[in-house]
Amino acid sequence: MRKDKISIEELGVIAELANAHEGSQQKAIEIINNVSSQSDAVKIQVFTANDLAVKSHENYKLYREISLSSADIGAIAKAAHDNGIYLLADVLGSEGLNRIEGEKVDGFKIHSSDLTNHSLIREIGRRGMPTLVSAGGATVVELKTALASFESASDAELGLVYGFQNYPTKLEDANLNRLKNLIDEFGDNYLVG
Repeated sequence: MRKDKISIEELGVIAELANAHEGSQQKAIEIINNVSSQSDAVKIQVFTANDLAVKSHENYKLYREISLSSADIGAIAKAAHDNGIYLLADVLGSEGLNRIEGEKVDGFKIHSSDLTNHSLIREIGRRGMPTLVSAGGATVVELKTALASFESASDAELGLVYGFQNYPTKLEDANLNRLKNLIDEFGDNYLVG
């Protein structure tokens, strides 16, 4: 059951919506309606084409087509909340972060590709919301530096999440020992999952 304020400890299952909506608000809401009974939260990626590429990039038009507007994010947040789950935003740039202003997201995730984007990390921290940090293939030093950047701007709750960036992931590539290493290194101060 969703409460007004999220706690990372309460998040058991996060449905990764990412860009499966293909830029369609209605498709995103349909997915949320279908996953909400098995999830505590849903996570979307929020960006603009300018956050990801220059205009001459071969995928610029695609990024523009699949990016969500502020109105889309508001409707998606309402759908998540109406279904009793939280909405997390994986923000991939400052323009995407600006699209969230005033919308009812419950927390953030910092993508592994942004672990060295310390200005974005501090901006997310200033929002004062619980935040998950993607450990991905990051080094311990990169993670510690990213966490310190966030904490210099906020005392909001932080957690680390590990996932393998290849879909579908073969079992032999999952490297679950990495999760144990992250727990050993960070588990005294942060939730790790």
